[in-house]
Amino acid sequence: MRSMTVALCLVATFALAQPAPNPPPKATNVDLTGSTIIGATEVPLGTIYLPHPKVKFDSLIRVRMNMNDKLAASVHEI
Repeated sequence: MRSMTVALCLVATFALAQPAPNPPPKATNVDLTGSTIIGATEVPLGTIYLPHPKVKFDSLIRVRMNMNDKLAASVHEI
């Protein structure tokens, strides 16, 4: 019975083992010293759209100038 428990513990530890991580890919270095590169720059085709100017909207809330008087009157009513 004891040997079966030991064997079960060993199997359990192997089951919890994680696989080795994959090594990172090796970097490729390109040496261009002594080489002349000839070419043209590429630009996107089509029209370039600029953002619209910021639009200012009028407020939909009307400010009442006589609000303090009505507020003070409502306090006395309570």
